[in-house]
Amino acid sequence: VVWRFNAECADHVEKWVFHPTQTIKKRRDGRIEVQFKAGGLYEMAWHVVTWGDLIEVVKPKKLIDVLREVRDSIRLPD
Repeated sequence: VVWRFNAECADHVEKWVFHPTQTIKKRRDGRIEVQFKAGGLYEMAWHVVTWGDLIEVVKPKKLIDVLREVRDSIRLPD
């Protein structure tokens, strides 16, 4: 799993433990990349949604597909 977080939340992300196997890489542009091994796609999707536009899911593609599925299944009033 690879998640990339915006620079504006970098300090918070660096202190957060997403998974015991995680590694954190600070990028030159200030963004933070968190990498770990995990398999609970729907659990991860829920967690990703809580970060809103502060997070970008880089890998795995299956998680990206689950997030699209969840997004498309939400019914909102017109």
